[in-house]
Amino acid sequence: MARRIIPRCPECGQPLQRQVRPSGPSSVTLFTICTRCGDTSADAVIERRAYPRTATQAPIRFNFDRKTHFGHTLDLSENGLAFRCEVPLPKGLTLTVELEAEESRFLLTGTVVWSQPAAQADGDGNGSAAQYDMGLMLLWERIDPKTQEAYRNFVRGL
Repeated sequence: MARRIIPRCPECGQPLQRQVRPSGPSSVTLFTICTRCGDTSADAVIERRAYPRTATQAPIRFNFDRKTHFGHTLDLSENGLAFRCEVPLPKGLTLTVELEAEESRFLLTGTVVWSQPAAQADGDGNGSAAQYDMGLMLLWERIDPKTQEAYRNFVRGL
């Protein structure tokens, strides 16, 4: 019969315990922790998204509040995108964005599913406008079938 090896804390030698903690809206981190001295180490981040996201910076344009706004993507997936712009958008807003990437142009309609101030504004921070990060879940029923196919192929090729 095989013996089970119990990992021990490198600081105090006590048995380590495994814990799972949320590390974002769509991921968790697996930790080992010593119950005696509190020493921790992150073992792995487990992604819970159905579609992987690929960091991609591409210009976008959209209309909101009777004005045209500009921004850029942070990442893309087959089901949505994250982007940064100068205006906060309300969660639940249906929005059509024009995305230009590698000689392709996509008109994509989706729902804003999250919105928050950007961790750091682009630039040197001297007099630059506030920046906001948003997540857009695509509404496939409101996107032309040819655009759907072209966008999915583009994202899979990243």
